[in-house]
Amino acid sequence: MSLSTNSRSYFRLTFEQPLYAECKIIGVSGASVESRKSPICVLDLSANGLRCLSRLMLPADSSILLEFRFVLLDKEIKILGTIVRRKPLRDGLFEYAIVFSAYDHEMDALSGLINIVAAKLRKTKVLSSCSFCTPAQMEEITGSSVGFSS
Repeated sequence: MSLSTNSRSYFRLTFEQPLYAECKIIGVSGASVESRKSPICVLDLSANGLRCLSRLMLPADSSILLEFRFVLLDKEIKILGTIVRRKPLRDGLFEYAIVFSAYDHEMDALSGLINIVAAKLRKTKVLSSCSFCTPAQMEEITGSSVGFSS
């Protein structure tokens, strides 16, 4: 079984209220490392990647392997990925584009969850079964508790 090359295109869900997640570095150039967890705001999510906001200043370097954790429909998602783009925004805030390193079956399972969340979010802005950012978490990560437009 091999890791996906992300050649398939998946539906991308853009959140009105960002999803709270944590990330940590778990590898650099193939060597295992362990960093502390850092909070991030996930702006959009697909089965093959995400776009997020963070106060971490990381290089856009595919040799850095990150682990992401968040909750969708009461299920903790733990997935690995690498940075493909970093964009400085303001006051030490960065926007990152991440591509996941996952098996096809993991991406298909995540895609199914994302589709269910998208359907539920048509009726409401936030779901209690997902780890959406609280105002305090938004303030901690972005410097604003009322949301963020990039």
